Amino acid sequence: TLAATGYEYDSSVVPARSIPGWYGGEHRLQRPAPATAVDPDAPAGLAEVPVAVMPGLGLPLTGTWIRFFGVRYTLLGMRWLARRGVAPVLYVHPWELVDIPRIEGVPRRIYVRSGAYMRRAVERILAAPFEFVPVRTIAAGVDRSGSGGETPGGGGPADENRRGGDP
Repeated sequence: TLAATGYEYDSSVVPARSIPGWYGGEHRLQRPAPATAVDPDAPAGLAEVPVAVMPGLGLPLTGTWIRFFGVRYTLLGMRWLARRGVAPVLYVHPWELVDIPRIEGVPRRIYVRSGAYMRRAVERILAAPFEFVPVRTIAAGVDRSGSGGETPGGGGPADENRRGGDP
């Protein structure tokens, strides 16, 4: 398990609407919480730090979605989440940042705005007026004592794991 190998957090929950063939629909967790909030059998002490989704729309703000919808979409979602006290957790796959050679059988969507576009997009996002921190910093704010929720400064109580509308 993750905890047995020394990991303190997981960030595989994507609380997005259901996107057939991809993910979504099965989780509502929007804020960091003990992993037991998602899986009652998760090891004690492991935190779950969900990936950011656009409030109301329910689509992720990361990776592919930055490429499909652009930087303004991501920054807007980050602002809306920040106003709600939710730390927007973003990720980008390393392959999205390199110029990928065309390979037969690789889905066309993989090539859309990857490489140079994504490198510029990440630079623009990092230049935005947000405080960027490692995920471990966000995970450190999770109360893993079994009482649920987060410690002060951790982004809000975990029992607010509902999908929100627009601010």
